[in-house]
Amino acid sequence: MKAKFMHSWQIFKRSLIVLKENKRLLLFPIVTLALTLVIAILSLMPAGALLAFMDSGYSWKQAEHWQVVQKRFSSNDDVASIKMVVTSSNSDGTVKSSHYSHNVGISGFRTWILYGYLAVLYFGSMFLATFFNVAFYNEVLKVLNGETVSIKAGLKVAMKRWKAILFWSLLAGIVGYLIRLIGEKLGFVGSWIMRFVGLAWSVAAVFIAPVIIRDQEENNPVRCLKKSAGIIRRTWGEGLVGYVGMSGIVSLFVIVPVVTIIVAFAFSLILSAQVPWLAPQVVPIVFAVCAVIWLLLCCVLGYVCSVLEKIYIGALYIYGTEGVIPEAFDKETLDMAWKVRQGK
Repeated sequence: MKAKFMHSWQIFKRSLIVLKENKRLLLFPIVTLALTLVIAILSLMPAGALLAFMDSGYSWKQAEHWQVVQKRFSSNDDVASIKMVVTSSNSDGTVKSSHYSHNVGISGFRTWILYGYLAVLYFGSMFLATFFNVAFYNEVLKVLNGETVSIKAGLKVAMKRWKAILFWSLLAGIVGYLIRLIGEKLGFVGSWIMRFVGLAWSVAAVFIAPVIIRDQEENNPVRCLKKSAGIIRRTWGEGLVGYVGMSGIVSLFVIVPVVTIIVAFAFSLILSAQVPWLAPQVVPIVFAVCAVIWLLLCCVLGYVCSVLEKIYIGALYIYGTEGVIPEAFDKETLDMAWKVRQGK
């Protein structure tokens, strides 16, 4: 445990040196998140509108229409009850109104349209994640080679490699879905087996974004995966079973604020015991403040660590493909990235 933390700490410190000299890297995930949210909202609007304004037997101005819409969003049933009034003329010229109440199935809609739409959103999210990952890694590699950061340049490179990104997103999406599905079908033992399969997949694909960036002519996702795995095998050997990275330091950043909150909360309880009339005011306020601080710290530290992680992986890629140790890193730090199978 101590060794894992020390490894993570060294990786954290050296990646932080690079980040301090290139603070604009912190802007990239923010821009990415903003663009992703805009695209997600625009993508979800048609589905929401379709569900909201699909025929319900009522005018969309009537309250009953929106009750049916609410059922479509919240009910687990495959049908929605719809009432209709059919007006016709009798032979004697009088008007006859017939009231019908029946269930209109929306399972077909869910099956053929909604599920299809969700599939598009699933693969679309995979594409967006890979697209912005490629753009970000392009700037990370530039920084490690002594160049400056440019968000526009990173997005431009990702645009040029859209085919490779699309094909990889489809492959990764299908494989991820199958791993999860098989794990669920096979029960407890199957879930553990699939967990190891997923781990092997994540190790093999760790350099997929840099490979897409550097190999401009390669669009085949399987060959890209083989190249990523090949870099790891050639540089660090075949006994690797997982990626260490900064997992130790991230765990510490989560634990320390929790301990701080517990201490602060215990102090507030002691204080309220000494001064009872303060208890109703002090305890809830201290708890709320500590909870907010902890949440903010987790968000900020998680954000910074995600950027540092990408810097480190970029350094690993340069070391593995070019044999060059980027500035701020050393060979020992780059060699400690992986969990090694016992006996290797």
